[in-house]
Amino acid sequence: MSYRCLTGNQYEVTLRLFRDCQGIGAPNAINVQLATLGSCTGANQNIQLTQVSSQVVPMLCWSSAGQSACANPGGFLPGYEEVIYKGTVDLSAYASPSCGWTISYSSCCRNGIVSNVINASSQGIYIYVSQPPNVGVFCNSSPAVRSTPVFLVCDSSFQNISNVMSDPD
Repeated sequence: MSYRCLTGNQYEVTLRLFRDCQGIGAPNAINVQLATLGSCTGANQNIQLTQVSSQVVPMLCWSSAGQSACANPGGFLPGYEEVIYKGTVDLSAYASPSCGWTISYSSCCRNGIVSNVINASSQGIYIYVSQPPNVGVFCNSSPAVRSTPVFLVCDSSFQNISNVMSDPD
């Protein structure tokens, strides 16, 4: 999750989710929660983010690419999809050096076939970004991940892994 200052106190919020193509589908919109920090109180609200794109994450070796659950419904190899949601929030009411905020997303529960989490189907996920009070910077943007994560490395093939982050400020 990241945020980008558009102008003044208008922020664009972006959430990148990765889903198992054998799991449930991605909704067209999701809600994130805004909570204020510092001297600002009582400003909790829901913000709707709309799906703006989705793409299959390339993760299989070339010889198996067409056999993933994403590329071929009913495919027997795992596949993952990146889904990007965006929305705009106006924080003008909280434009004070003593105010900060957190924007969060939570979901319960994970796909039951996840094997590296105990009782995955009863475990949720919580993601957040925040702007603490008294940072002295208005119109600040967060760092954001720009590269797609690598889920699989193929044996005996060259791999170029780039974990790119950027911060416009």
